[in-house]
This record gives sequence, C-alpha cells and structure tokens, in this order.
Amino acid sequence: MKIETQPTENHEIILIIEVESEELEQAKQRAARKLAKRVKIPGFRPGKAPYHVIAHTVGERAIMEEAIEALAKALYPKALEDANIEPAAPGSLFEIKQGDLLVMEFKVPLMPEVTLGDYKSIRMPYESPTVSDEEVNDFLESLRDSRAIVTTVPRPAQAGDVVHITIDAAYADAPEGEEDEQAALMQNRHLAIQINAENTEPEDNEQIFPGFSAHLVGMSAGKIKEVQYTYPEDYEDEAYKGRTVNFKFEVTKVTERELPELDDEFAQSLDEFENYEELVAAVRKMMEEDASKKYDQEYKNQVVTTLVEQSEVKYPPVLLENSLEDVREDFERTLARQGLNTDLYLDITGTSKEDFEEQMRKTAEERLLRSLVIEKFIATENIEANEGIVQAQALHILDQLSQDMPEKEFHKFMKDFSNVNSVMSAAFTNVLTSKAINHLKTIAQGKDEENAEKAEMAAESDEETAEEIAEAVSEDTPTEEFVEEESAETEASENKA
Repeated sequence: MKIETQPTENHEIILIIEVESEELEQAKQRAARKLAKRVKIPGFRPGKAPYHVIAHTVGERAIMEEAIEALAKALYPKALEDANIEPAAPGSLFEIKQGDLLVMEFKVPLMPEVTLGDYKSIRMPYESPTVSDEEVNDFLESLRDSRAIVTTVPRPAQAGDVVHITIDAAYADAPEGEEDEQAALMQNRHLAIQINAENTEPEDNEQIFPGFSAHLVGMSAGKIKEVQYTYPEDYEDEAYKGRTVNFKFEVTKVTERELPELDDEFAQSLDEFENYEELVAAVRKMMEEDASKKYDQEYKNQVVTTLVEQSEVKYPPVLLENSLEDVREDFERTLARQGLNTDLYLDITGTSKEDFEEQMRKTAEERLLRSLVIEKFIATENIEANEGIVQAQALHILDQLSQDMPEKEFHKFMKDFSNVNSVMSAAFTNVLTSKAINHLKTIAQGKDEENAEKAEMAAESDEETAEEIAEAVSEDTPTEEFVEEESAETEASENKA
C-alpha cells in the first residue's frame, strides 16, 4: 500500500491510497466468497463455488464493489495512522481510479486549528447598571395595571376604556375582477382594543393602524362605523403595504378599567409585603438584580466576541454542517414547545426560506467559532471543572428533565446509560465553559493578577455551594446513586476526549 496526501484550502486533506495488484486480487477472492454465501449457486454449497462461477453468477462489477468497500474499511484507518492524520470527523471515499493499480482517494476533515489573539490585552470597562426612580415607578404602574378591575359599562366609550368589537376588512383598491375572498383581509374578527389616553399621539403599535382607537371614542354597544386607511409603503406586513383598506366594525361591549391605589393596602394584597415602602424596596432590588444579570451576560458575550474576532480559526466544512444541524434541531424543539413548526413560523414572520437558511447558517457559524475559541482558551489557561459543581449541574439538568418529561418516559430515559452519559457530558461542558468565560471576564476587567487569590477562595466557596446544591436537588431527584456511581468514569472519559 502506497500513501500520498494533498492538503486543500478547506482545512481538509486528500488521502490517496494505492493498492497493489496482489492485495486487490486477494480482496476480490474474499469478496467473491462473501457474495457466494448470499446467493444460491446450483451444484455448490454456500461459499464453496469457484471464483469464475461466482463471477459468472453475480458479475465482476459486484465483486469489485464488494472488494473496494472491504479494502476501504480496512486500509483507511491504517493509512490515517501511517500518515499521522487525526481526523475531525469520518472521511469520505470520493474517487476510485482503476488501471494497472487500484487508487482510492478519501477526503479527510482535519482537526480545527485555533490561534488565539492577545487576549491578555483585552480591556473593557465594567459599569454596573443603575435603576432609576422612573423605571421603578413604571414597573409599579404595570403591576397596578395588571390588578385593574374590569367592568362592562352602558355608556359610550371614552379614553382608557377597552372596547370589544367585531371587524371586517377588505382592500378598497382591489383590481376589478378580483374575487371577494381574495380582497377580504378580515371577516367577523373579534378584538378588544384599549383607547389611548387623551392628549396623546397615536401609537405605532396600536392594533389595526396608528390612531385607530380614536375612532372608538363616543361609540357604545351595538353601534357600527366604517373607516378607511392607506398604509405606508414601508409597512412591515406585506398584505397591507401601500394598500388602502376599508374597515367596518361593530361595538359589542364597552368595559371600564378601575385601577387600585398604590398604597399599603395594595402592597398587602400581594401577600408578601406589610406596607408600600417595603414593596417599592423589593421592586427596586429585583430590578437591580435583573439589570445586573442582563448587563453581566451582555458583557461576557462582548468579551467572548472580542476574543473570537482577534483569533484565527481554521476548520473543515463538515463541522459547520454539524453545527447547522444542531442549530436547526434546537430551533425546531423551541418551536414545538410553542405548538409551531418551521413552515408556520416562516408564514407568521413573513420570512423567506432563503433568509431563514442564511440566518441559521450565520448562527451555526457563530456558535462553532465561539465553541472552538473557548475550547482553545480553556486548554491554554489550563482551566479545570470542579467535580462537585459538575455533579450539581448534572443533577439540576436531570431535575429539569424529570419535570418536563412524563414520568414513564423519564424512567426509560434514565435506564439508558448513554443518556445519563450525555447529561454528564453536557454538565461538564457547561461548567467548564462558564468558568472559562468568567476567567476571561476577569482578564477584560484588568483584575486577572490582583484577584487571583480571591478567585481561588471563590472556587473553594463554589465547591462547598455545589455540594449543598447537589444534596438539595438529589432529595427530589431519584437518580443520585446512579449518577454518583458513574460520575468518576464519565468525567475521566470526558477529560480524555
């Protein structure tokens, strides 16, 4: 066997294997005997017919195909070892040349190569967000609005009321000859629309069109009105863009919303607070924590993006295709939880298949690059995952699965060791990635060296916390013993991988 390699621009390598005539002939003999066991040849026991009889029965082409398949399976891994090639994914036999010698050409995806930029020099200011009094008041108003008492009133509608209507809509500029069902946009649709407060500008996000609710003022149950509106050329809905539409609607009822006072009584009605001041303090604390979490996540994303942008990454196309498949599966699972599928999503959002595929591919590429760069960063910085935290993370994942899956399905899931192994792998990756990103965040803040000792103390604290979490979660998750038995072996295999 003679081996030759040819690099390509796609971070793949062409592996060329030249098979000696004698080796090919031996492979054909073995292939013929194998085929002879599958077909009935009169006068011979299975697999005992001579070569020329088998060839006459099944054909030389079938024997050659069987021989080449067997040679490929046997010679490919040996050729990889001899050529010192570590593939990133299974290779593919894409060309066979038959002359005096048999030549097989394999396309082999190479392991990705990542050259990190000067991440030690990354600096980004970290400014903890603040929550203004106005933001707190807006939240309290929304809370107050959610507790409004709604009653039906016999009077004409006025600002602030919610008016229930039945509405029809059709193109006013429909071409002659266009059938009624094609021109119709809405038929007998029931809507509840709140009239904007007095002395306010029409809102762009009003139902139907901006300023529509003003047409409801002064109307009472049973009243009918017709209005016409021409939508702008840049309107987002293709069905309405630049079209003039006739609307006819009937008021079915008018409801009034009575808002409670923001006082001690309101705070006590929430069953958590003794007075209004306590409610305000709790709302401010919650909003500050949410704002900090959101800012911290955005900060981390930006730091990782900066590292990716300054790094050089080479990878074979197959890794991007694998990432794309994962992105599609994740997206489809998300849609399924909402009772949707991809086709319905495209219809609702007005997204073309081309744009959708482009966005999926872009997301897959971003995910792949981030994953490869973070993996390289972990190896460069010698970052390790704490076993206790991995254990807690795995139990947390299993606890979520037990709540999301039917009980019988969950028990069936747990009986398959490969599933539990996948959970442990996911937990290990999550913990390692989180630790790496936090470390990169520390570098970007310029606190890498000065906070090294604090970071070590925090890690010890995290270990204690992880053990507490694992203990608490395991009380409700009937999987602790099984996970404990396999965790050492699993983590060792993950580290090796």
